[in-house]
Amino acid sequence: MKHILVTGSSGYIGKAFVNTFGPNYNLRLFSRTYLEGGYEFAQGDIKNLDDLIMASQGVDTILHLAAVSTDTHGINDLEYFNTNTRGMLNVLEAAVKNNIKKIIYASSVCAVGFRGTPKLVKETDCCNPSDGMYGYSKYLAEKLCKLYADKYDINIICLRFAMVVPQHDLVIPTRFFMPYWLGAVHIEDVIQAIKLAIDNESIHYGIYHIASDSQYSKFDIRKAKRELKFKPMHDFKESIKSSLVSHITTFLIKLILGIKNIKTRK
Repeated sequence: MKHILVTGSSGYIGKAFVNTFGPNYNLRLFSRTYLEGGYEFAQGDIKNLDDLIMASQGVDTILHLAAVSTDTHGINDLEYFNTNTRGMLNVLEAAVKNNIKKIIYASSVCAVGFRGTPKLVKETDCCNPSDGMYGYSKYLAEKLCKLYADKYDINIICLRFAMVVPQHDLVIPTRFFMPYWLGAVHIEDVIQAIKLAIDNESIHYGIYHIASDSQYSKFDIRKAKRELKFKPMHDFKESIKSSLVSHITTFLIKLILGIKNIKTRK
């Protein structure tokens, strides 16, 4: 049974993973505050290298979920960098110190960047990070992962998650803007992808988009399907359908009311 250090175990994705797949592994949870649940626990801060070196002793895999996101108010650029980029560097250094040969990193589609395009955004596309320093902090962390994977022979898988629901509300654009909608991913598919990455024994280094299998999603997940055997369960088809019907209904009502107003004025 794999012995895994889970950073960010108190967060939304961390809790979902531990609650669902915790019994499949020997977990050690890492957090600034104590967590109950019957698992090994190591207290510390992702920004403190010594904390991570101590916490990761004896494990064979690190699942790195800890981060500050755009949901957190009042975060400046330096905090994004220190937590997301320097925190990743600390994870990598701890892995080197303790001879850990497997890391799963929770990245974001913000690393490649949002773009209004009818074409699929691939992992190999030129990165133009979005959401300011948050996107850049994730992008730079991926670059560090590549460097350490090659230099220290660590197997590292970076999972670029789309907007996670139901943590965030699923907002469907109007039909006119649908070709430019970037999509989302359900938390059940997120933790499935994490498990597949942990269990994979053949990938040395790779970046994978993790999003819904929707015809409207603009993040290409074919590589994740092929190499990780990722099979998303949620395509949001019904939500998209009902939303489009709602948009059309609203448009027709406004159109009818507008015609009535014109006739009334006459």
